Parts: sequence; structure tokens; C-alpha cells
Amino acid sequence: ALSGLEFIEPDLQKFACLRLARQAMQAGTQATIVLNAANEIAVAAFLNGQIRLTDIADINAQALDEIQVAVLNETADIEDILAIDNIARQHTDTLVAKLA
Repeated sequence: ALSGLEFIEPDLQKFACLRLARQAMQAGTQATIVLNAANEIAVAAFLNGQIRLTDIADINAQALDEIQVAVLNETADIEDILAIDNIARQHTDTLVAKLA
């Protein structure tokens, strides 16, 4: 039986992807779309043996830093979201290719 739980503050230097997720959430919808797309591409590249596990966080951070697209507003539709996702995926493919 579970008698109690203890929660501690995570080490955001050690868990870089958690830090990036928090940063993206604070930055807004566009950043979360970019991070999700970049992470999917980076994880797939890792699973295919193209990059190291430790490269995933670096690629995600670089994608968040480098991808600047029009800011989403309250009237954004699915086409806007898919366009940002596509831009992020293409850029992340380029980042992966540089490491592979």
C-alpha cells in the first residue's frame, strides 16, 4: 500500500526537456507547437540511430530559439497550427542532418 508521497523540485539542468517544456508553456501556443514538432523529429532520429539521446534536448532548444513565425492569435485556425508544425519539422530535420 502507498503510505505517502513526497514531491521535490526537479533539477531543471539535469532534466533539460522538462525545462524546455516549461519555457514553451510560458511563451505560448506557438512555442508549444514548435517544441512538440521538434521533439517528435528528434526522438525519431534517435530511434533511427541518427543522433544520440543527449542530442534531443539540444535540438529541441535550438529549434525553439531559431524558429520565428507569425504569432498565433485568438483567431488562429488549424491551418495556422499545421503551418507552424510543418516549419518546425522541416527546420528540425535540418538540425538533425547536421548531427547525423
